[in-house]
Amino acid sequence: MNLISASNGSVIFCKGKALVVKNTTTDAVEEVAVPGQISFMCKRYLVDSEKNLYTIDGSALRKILKLSRNIFCLVEHGDAVYVADRFGDVHRIGNGECEYVLGTLSYLTGMAIHNGKIILSDKYGRIRISRMDGKILDYKFSCDPIVSLECINGSLVSISNRCVALHDREYSIKSAFELPEDTKVLKTISRGKDELIVICPNSYLLFRVEDRIDLVSLVKEAIADGVCSGSTFYKVMLDLTIVDDSGKVFYE
Repeated sequence: MNLISASNGSVIFCKGKALVVKNTTTDAVEEVAVPGQISFMCKRYLVDSEKNLYTIDGSALRKILKLSRNIFCLVEHGDAVYVADRFGDVHRIGNGECEYVLGTLSYLTGMAIHNGKIILSDKYGRIRISRMDGKILDYKFSCDPIVSLECINGSLVSISNRCVALHDREYSIKSAFELPEDTKVLKTISRGKDELIVICPNSYLLFRVEDRIDLVSLVKEAIADGVCSGSTFYKVMLDLTIVDDSGKVFYE
């Protein structure tokens, strides 16, 4: 699921050897040439198969630097971005420089920056809470491997194949919604201020996050990928047509 992303009111998606950037308000479309196969996309950032990190700058790509490893997660924070790889390392990238922040020696599954702390999850169900300089503050433990982390409505939410959990300020579980048996989570996306979308192989679920986790809807539909821009959910269908959550075709 690296087909689509969104940034600054535009939806960005792959089309052959180019990226298409379409403004969601004006419908203006620009194509951006890419030097090779894309291995990772998040917001306006992408990584190619040679581990080069780029940002989309107007109608062109601007190379930031070459990474030492492929990344699976990127979080913007202030004037920098924090990137994590599956081997457990987190780096801070700013002003064209890459600074090592921390290492965990475990297989990471999620990263979030919440209340001035770096929050990491791993395949063993552990949540590590660290200062922004990487110093460990605490660990929390779950009985299930965590698939991803999201910050929604001011709170941390962890998602596993078994449940969606809302955490309190100390990162203990405050509320949880049990997912159907044999659920396999492929991707999670925050929508607007207080909603979460969980994409599974043949369906997707919409949750509202307030003082608890509530299921709003479960849609039995297989999609290839998805992204949110504001409160609108854009779905990549299996034929690669992109439609919004009202069913209107956005790009084909």
